[in-house]
Amino acid sequence: MGKIQRVPIFHFLLVTALFCGTLAQFYYYFVSIPFSMHGVDFTVTWRACRQFIGGQPVYLEPFHLEGPDGWEVFKYPQFLLLFFAWLSLFPLPVAEMLWKLLMLCSLLALGGISIRFVLFALGGGAERNTGASPSKHFSILRHALLAVGVLFALSTFSPLSWSLQLGQPGPLLALILMAAWVSLEKRREQQAGVWLACGAWIKILPGLLFIPAGLRRRWKIFRGAVFVTICYLVVLLILGRLSDEWYYFSRVLPSISYQTRGVSHSLTQGLMFFFGVSVEAPAEKYVTTQRLITLCFLAIYTLVLGGAARMKASPQELYEIALAGLPVITPVLEGHHFVILWPLWVSQFRQLIASQRFGLGEIVPIFAWIPIFLVTSFHHLFPAAHMAFLPSFASAVLWLISILKLKAWAPAYAPR
Repeated sequence: MGKIQRVPIFHFLLVTALFCGTLAQFYYYFVSIPFSMHGVDFTVTWRACRQFIGGQPVYLEPFHLEGPDGWEVFKYPQFLLLFFAWLSLFPLPVAEMLWKLLMLCSLLALGGISIRFVLFALGGGAERNTGASPSKHFSILRHALLAVGVLFALSTFSPLSWSLQLGQPGPLLALILMAAWVSLEKRREQQAGVWLACGAWIKILPGLLFIPAGLRRRWKIFRGAVFVTICYLVVLLILGRLSDEWYYFSRVLPSISYQTRGVSHSLTQGLMFFFGVSVEAPAEKYVTTQRLITLCFLAIYTLVLGGAARMKASPQELYEIALAGLPVITPVLEGHHFVILWPLWVSQFRQLIASQRFGLGEIVPIFAWIPIFLVTSFHHLFPAAHMAFLPSFASAVLWLISILKLKAWAPAYAPR
């Protein structure tokens, strides 16, 4: 008879503690805390849904402020309204509950995809590449520990909880970007294009993730994106909403960075703050300086991706660099916008566990994530301007790490 192995009590207690901590975190940050900031963000979405169903212009709401961040105009394309306009059929309190429930379901789906993403590489990937049995290296308990660890990280990822508290679609956007990452890894490029297009039409910034696809001539990704875009525009044409969409791109979108300057802490704004261009500066000077810096960042962003493509980087590496650079180049950045980095966090966690190396390249990203977690979790404790910009500079460090890591790991992808 074989020797019976005892379950390590430490691992069992750790799994139990993490699971209990995850439940507590989810309840406190995602369930018990109501919408904050006067519910401005979701209230605007709900009002836009009513105007959308009622055939009224979505973006022609008077520009007036309620506090520093209450520019009460719907700030996104109408893509989101196509799927959630039915919420306007309910009173605002009921609609808020339904929206929160839908975002919680998105979080659960995000947790499930993230767990499979981590365990697939550590289990199935190891079995294919080395011929070893996954159970030989990772016991069931260790798989449980990793799964609960991912869920615990999800529950403590403060940009997600902040996004939920503001009534933002951040959890849904994180789910879509994670699905795109998984599709790229499985080489389902057309499916990845569909997900990326959905993310870009929810919030414009993820549209920059098509740059690496164009540099590598991954036309299947564009097929999926074009399919989604054509369907979306045809629906708007049938509904008579194309004029509203044009108004958004010509009038609303160019105004967002200036109208939200009081709550944005992007790297662009940090550099403007450093060079003495404050939020009280004349509108023309502020907008001109901001657009100039943003264009410079966009040029650097494209050149970096072009260099990575010439180095024959894998689609996953290009996607990682492109995703990590989004918070760096955007002119508008609030704490909840960091939800787009969740796939990057999961990927780095998976690489750390798979390599079992704890060198400088693995430790530095951990410290780079700390300001993002701290400042977005306890933003009321960081009122000073230079402290509020810490997550922006931390995201620049994460982007730099993803670039340097490409150079260090390039030989691993050379043909054998």
